[in-house]
Amino acid sequence: VMSVYATDNSYPIYGFGAKIPPTHSVVSNCFALTGDFFQPQVDGVEGMLKAYHRALRVCHLHGPSYLADVIKLAADMSRPYIQPKNLRINEQPPDMKYYVLVVLTDGEIEDQEEVVRQIRNCLEIPLSIIFVGIGVATEFKFLRELAKDIPAILKSAEPEDDWHTDLQDRQLVHFIPFKDHADDPQYLTAATLSHLPRDIV
Repeated sequence: VMSVYATDNSYPIYGFGAKIPPTHSVVSNCFALTGDFFQPQVDGVEGMLKAYHRALRVCHLHGPSYLADVIKLAADMSRPYIQPKNLRINEQPPDMKYYVLVVLTDGEIEDQEEVVRQIRNCLEIPLSIIFVGIGVATEFKFLRELAKDIPAILKSAEPEDDWHTDLQDRQLVHFIPFKDHADDPQYLTAATLSHLPRDIV
């Protein structure tokens, strides 16, 4: 899906909800699937699948799902690329980058209030969040309502100025039910990416 936008074909890839090596005694809600938190990047879809299958071999899956740590990490990666409202003479703006966090989940989310708080903090960050619900056993009620209500959630915060007021119209969060597009990968890609151009800040 993201290869449409990623020019270098390199992706940091993380997992959540597993007991990780070496002791398998601690549940991590944000760990690199490569096994190296400081080198989470993989090349292309093949690299993603290789890292995923590696993680399945060495990690012990453990629910329920907590997503706030992953969202915070994506926000921290994106924050250095916030474009300033005003530049001083001879001041160079930061490089322009836009991040998209794609979260694949097959269950309901446990830390709902913290997820909402983390997303509210992403208002001015160059980041969109796409939740893809996998499976038919879960209704994904929270994620569906979050995507629907995100404009109201963002507007519940007092804006600092007119610029922040404009940003409150960003959709920022999207939910895609995988089962609706499982038989048509191209339509899944279109459904996932269709809103991104309007999110970009």
